[in-house]
Amino acid sequence: MREVRVNAADTRHPSAWRPGDFASPEELSVDLTGRDIAALEDAIAQWRACGGSLPDPLCREDVSLPGLDRTIDGLAAVLMKGRGMAIVRGFPVKDHDERAIAHMYRVFCCHMGRLLSQSKRRERIGFVTHRPDRILELRGYERAGRQTLHTDMGAVLGMLCVRRAREGGESRLASALAIHDEISASRPELLEPLFRGFPVGWGEEPPDRPTKGYSEYDVPVLSWNDGRISVCYLAPQVRQAAELAGTILTATAVEAFDLFAHMCEREDIVLTLALDEGEAYFINNYNTLHARNAFTDDPGEDRGRLMLRAWLDTPRPYPISRGLRLYYDDLRSAYGENLPPVDAGCDRPRLSLR
Repeated sequence: MREVRVNAADTRHPSAWRPGDFASPEELSVDLTGRDIAALEDAIAQWRACGGSLPDPLCREDVSLPGLDRTIDGLAAVLMKGRGMAIVRGFPVKDHDERAIAHMYRVFCCHMGRLLSQSKRRERIGFVTHRPDRILELRGYERAGRQTLHTDMGAVLGMLCVRRAREGGESRLASALAIHDEISASRPELLEPLFRGFPVGWGEEPPDRPTKGYSEYDVPVLSWNDGRISVCYLAPQVRQAAELAGTILTATAVEAFDLFAHMCEREDIVLTLALDEGEAYFINNYNTLHARNAFTDDPGEDRGRLMLRAWLDTPRPYPISRGLRLYYDDLRSAYGENLPPVDAGCDRPRLSLR
């Protein structure tokens, strides 16, 4: 059995937060300045002048955001070295259509890192909304039901609110380090199967190579790397892999998953955010879990809840385990990723928006 222990220094790290640590969302928020908003408006104007077309993938060197880089770099530092989550307020969404807003958000995000494909459709900005017209092929983010806490792909997840639901749809976030510490304090023996890991099912979009429907290696739910905690919590996919492999999870593994799931429902661990239009949350996907509440939309076309999702790799390193890295690399191959390293830069001409 590998050593599973609490890292005493890291438990004092800002990423071990709980909802009670914050008196209000103000303590988590960064407000865009008038100059920041003007830079984003200029990005939309430049995009329109180019006929709604710019390089794909877009990178930081392609579009200048005067003054905003300092804000974005500070945000990235909070995500990768600090508490792992933040709210950005003030995106100008009221006076633009969805395509223009998506481009503005794409430009903002590409200044933080490299935008990743989110499915075999290869979209780099995902439209998270209820899609009853695709009832036979809906993915989880196209449904209106409640989600359980989970992790996505990439170093950073960003979610921009374009339209709120008529009712519900609040976001929920939780610190993996806070959950780890709770389990360590109450049932430390259940950390071992979480650190050992499990094969994970590929779900609806497997990698483009021969597999049996799941990873041929264990993906840890929790792991320590260079003194930092990482999380990959995908309980349904773990159960899918066990079913496909014809194996039965041990009683200890099931108990560990059940306890983790219980922690993901505790009000003293899970932070609930009701984002307004023009507000976005950004999280470190390696140490923060996320979900959303069920929601009800207003009737009528183009009146439902709409969030824009971004998956990012960032130049700021965050250490993760080999099993987790293999898993993310396989997902990238499934989604058509064939990109240079995130810090390799771009050799295309820079578009100045000054």
